Amino acid sequence: MANEKKEGITDRRTAILVAIASELQRSANEAQKKAVETMKSKAEVDGPWQSKQPDEMIRIELQARIYQEQAANYREKSYEINALLANSYQNCDRVGVGSVLIWEMQDPEHEKSFEETVVITPSGGGEFAGCRLLSEKAPLARAIIGRSAGDKVEFGEITIVIKELF
Repeated sequence: MANEKKEGITDRRTAILVAIASELQRSANEAQKKAVETMKSKAEVDGPWQSKQPDEMIRIELQARIYQEQAANYREKSYEINALLANSYQNCDRVGVGSVLIWEMQDPEHEKSFEETVVITPSGGGEFAGCRLLSEKAPLARAIIGRSAGDKVEFGEITIVIKELF
């Protein structure tokens, strides 16, 4: 029975991580495509006479560079999620790097609490496939690392309840 539960948890964790990695890869491809399209527009603005519109050329190059950096960041996060997938994750009892959890966040300023799926990653950052990536170095992550399902964590004025951990 315990083995079946562990397999179900692992399958759910895997499905969540695969969805995040897929969305990150899609976002990387989209950003790279925008970078290429932006550089093509530079060629159209520049035309046969170089530096006809230097301010516009600089703006276009900067925008293309921003798209390229976004694509690189998405790819890096995708590799990180795939590395979490490749490593067999044994500890489903405590929050740590590689943990996927569902927490309920209660904020006294709002009457309603909300649930969120969270992945603790080495570098974190962003929201993908309906999940929040949270860096292990973030103060909030440090507050929940080592905790178990059912634990309540006070973080400033916010209370976090770890509902599920897989």
